[in-house]
Amino acid sequence: MSVPLLDVRGLFWPDIQAVIDSAQVVRDDGPDRLRRAKWRIRGRTTDRLDLEIVCALDRDQRGNLTVFITAYWD
Repeated sequence: MSVPLLDVRGLFWPDIQAVIDSAQVVRDDGPDRLRRAKWRIRGRTTDRLDLEIVCALDRDQRGNLTVFITAYWD
């Protein structure tokens, strides 16, 4: 059974927000396998951990936006 990164590392939503707010690198990663827009964002958490997140953006038929986030660290 895999354990989510946030549980293993003890990350919280403010850590993810810190990476987005103070991004060092942001790059278009092309569409994902479901043809959603995908972006890679590298930055640091509030406790200075280097972290990369991948965001996939999706809209439903009503136009509601959903953001899927996966986090990676070195």
